[in-house]
Amino acid sequence: MAPCARADAVRTTFGYGEDVDLYALVVQLDRAAPLRQYDDWDLTEHLDLGIGEFQGHRASTASQNSTRALAAVGKLRLQHRDARPLSPFVEFGLGLGGFSETTIGGVRHLGGDFEFTEVLRTGVRFGAHHQYEFSLAGQHFSNAGLFPPNEGITYLSVSLGWYFH
Repeated sequence: MAPCARADAVRTTFGYGEDVDLYALVVQLDRAAPLRQYDDWDLTEHLDLGIGEFQGHRASTASQNSTRALAAVGKLRLQHRDARPLSPFVEFGLGLGGFSETTIGGVRHLGGDFEFTEVLRTGVRFGAHHQYEFSLAGQHFSNAGLFPPNEGITYLSVSLGWYFH
């Protein structure tokens, strides 16, 4: 029987790309057991549920400056499991997002409220019980040409996380 997913971490994320700032809060749902174990590495899966705000730099009015987003991203993570002070990881994810506005701060035109997303993230867990995390990521949102114009948005971000399990 497969283990159930449970909320096990929360992250704050700050990003920038294409004249847009991002501020987000993410809850991570994780399984209790790895998908596969290698010599010193574990392959795990988890689901990130996030809410964020994208703020453009060139909007003509304050009301057009920000766009809110909800996203669900399934991820695979390869993480070193030993007891060193730092436990490095790399992860890849694919997901879906919904936006409150189709234009981000007068800068990026998404074409539609519904977007696909992909993310590549790397970082380290640290602390006495590896309860903290620092990471860097690259992420892209696009509607894959379903709703023109499809400028999408690509950004880099930094995250700080806390694991409570």
